[in-house]
Amino acid sequence: MTRPNRTSFDHLTDRAIVAQNLIEFLDVLQALDETVTGVNPMLRCPAGCSQCCNQQIVIGEAEWAVLLEHLHTAGDAALRRDVVARARRLTHPKFGALASMWKRPRDPDFFHRLTVKVAEPRKHPCVFLAGTGGCRVYAARPMMCRVYARAAPEPHRPMMCTILLTRLVEQDLRVSDVPLPEYMPVQERYLELGSPDQLFTALPFFALLHAAPDGDLVRAPVSIPRDGSVPYLTSREWLHGSG
Repeated sequence: MTRPNRTSFDHLTDRAIVAQNLIEFLDVLQALDETVTGVNPMLRCPAGCSQCCNQQIVIGEAEWAVLLEHLHTAGDAALRRDVVARARRLTHPKFGALASMWKRPRDPDFFHRLTVKVAEPRKHPCVFLAGTGGCRVYAARPMMCRVYARAAPEPHRPMMCTILLTRLVEQDLRVSDVPLPEYMPVQERYLELGSPDQLFTALPFFALLHAAPDGDLVRAPVSIPRDGSVPYLTSREWLHGSG
């Protein structure tokens, strides 16, 4: 049997980069997830694990629109109100875990330090994380959640949590011994499927922006204002901050 290598996943990354819309794109990433963990069983997440969910990721307006639609079609008002309540706590100007983002609303590196650096333990669960450890929007979860530990920007620089890195050490393996598909073509297509002018922010700020007076989420997506009332990044700034 031929040992898999990085090109073993090209048929799926090729499908991802020709996806015609974000829904189709996310479906391909689901297939990529299943294929990568089939080839590399050691990359399967431990049952009930939510380590990488205890942080706040940055997403774009197009992806939030998918999540918002899912919350209204597959979720209920209780779920949506809980998402809003959590978002308000996380973004509270004085006491929230993301409070300092109000003071540095356009700093890509600062966004990155507060959000997707998973090498450091986080104590602030995603607004979609259930108390049991499962994702409450799993079918519509963001791109970054799907490709984490399933793709690599470079062969020797995979995106992996400490649990998976520990497994490598225990099996006397190097990261280069575990083939992963290329991340950059996937990221580029993700950006192409949204408007060139779309803005990005930490997920809780989207929930805050879409909060209705009764604590529910409004149904129609709202563009992020560029007046500084909500922290945001452009796509170029997001790319810099995610690197």
